[in-house]
Order: sequence, then structure tokens, then C-alpha cells
Amino acid sequence: MTKENIFELLEYSNNQIINTNHSKYEIKNILENLRSILEYCAEYINNKLMLKKNRIYFPYGDSQVKFDEQVLKNFGNIKSTNPKLYSLIENLQSYKSKNNWLTVLCLATNEVKHKKPLELKEEITEKQIINDLDIPGIKIPQFFIDQINSNKLKIEISGCTFNNLPMDDFTIENGNLQTHKDGFISPFYNFEIIDNKNFLLQDYNFDLKELLNTCYINIFNFCEELFKENFC
Repeated sequence: MTKENIFELLEYSNNQIINTNHSKYEIKNILENLRSILEYCAEYINNKLMLKKNRIYFPYGDSQVKFDEQVLKNFGNIKSTNPKLYSLIENLQSYKSKNNWLTVLCLATNEVKHKKPLELKEEITEKQIINDLDIPGIKIPQFFIDQINSNKLKIEISGCTFNNLPMDDFTIENGNLQTHKDGFISPFYNFEIIDNKNFLLQDYNFDLKELLNTCYINIFNFCEELFKENFC
């Protein structure tokens, strides 16, 4: 398997993720493609290191003991002979990264290939976002409003005056304004309620969008490192 084939499938998978309509059969195909990229990488390593294995699989395990068993079975003693490669693969494991995306990807792919399509649970949540915000005497750039809406910025006003008149004491956070003490001058803002639609992999209790994006980013970064000159 060549570098070109692997990065072509990476690009194809990314386009699938971006344009998905969340059909369970479409998700099946995306998961299988992401898993295939890892298996292609395993075959590349097999050829690069001249391991001469007829059947080889990308190792994963939720503990170092299980992971090392899979590494030994598929790649031999690379832990001592090629520690850079071992470390690169280990960094993807859930016990190392503190995120079990790889385990979920592998288990879910096995399920859709051999048992049944995944059950997707649709969840709709409401979120309030601020469109306009006017605080007398303070100019609020649009960037700050965006940061408030994404819960990255909190504004607190207390004990302030404008034109010698006391202002409300208030807090604005995550699209919400809470007044703590009334004054003569209040901030003006308007907002809208938007619906967020999310899909969960019901059997794995994992947000589908988060899983697919996390898988893609980590696999892409892994491939970038793997195919650096003279890495293996």
C-alpha cells in the first residue's frame, strides 16, 4: 500500500465526514474507510520493515499489556528494535491518550461489518446566542460576541457608571445575561434560539460528530508522521 493510496482515502473520508447525512449505512462506510486507512498503514509497516506477514492488523488495546500483545503479534519486537514507531502507535491508544476513540472505531467497525448497522440516536438541544450587544460607554467588537456565544469569554460589570448614572451589575456568559443589581442604565442585547442536532452512537455513548472528527484528525496526524522520510 502506497502513501498516495492512503492519503487519497484520507481525503475521501474527510469529504464523507463533512457531507454526511447521517444515514447509518453511510456511517458504516465512513467507519470502515477510517479503519482501512489504519490497516493500510499496518501493511505499509509490514513491507517497510520486511516482516513478511501474510495477515497483519493495526494493533490496539485499552491497556499496555493488551496493546503489547497485539504489537508483538503483528509487528514483532519493534518495542526494542524501533522504539520511535512503537511510540507513534502507542500514542493513539486509549490508555495513553486518555481518549478511547481508537477502541470505539475498531469495535464499531467490527460490529457494522459482521453483525448489524449501528443504532444512531438523534438529540436536539437548544442554544441561545447573542446577535447584538450594546453596553453604554463600552464598544463590544463582534469577535467578543462570538467568544461569548462559544463560551470562551465572560463579561462581568459591577459598580460602573455612565454619565454619572449607575449601571446595572450584570454578567454575560454563554449567550445569557444575568442582572445582579438594577441601576439606571441597562445593557441592550437581542438573541435567538437555535437548534443543535446531534447524533449519538447509542451502544457506545459517543457523540458521532466528535468521534468521526477525532478519528480523522488523529489518523491524519499519525500518517503524516509515519510517512516522514526514514521514519521506519
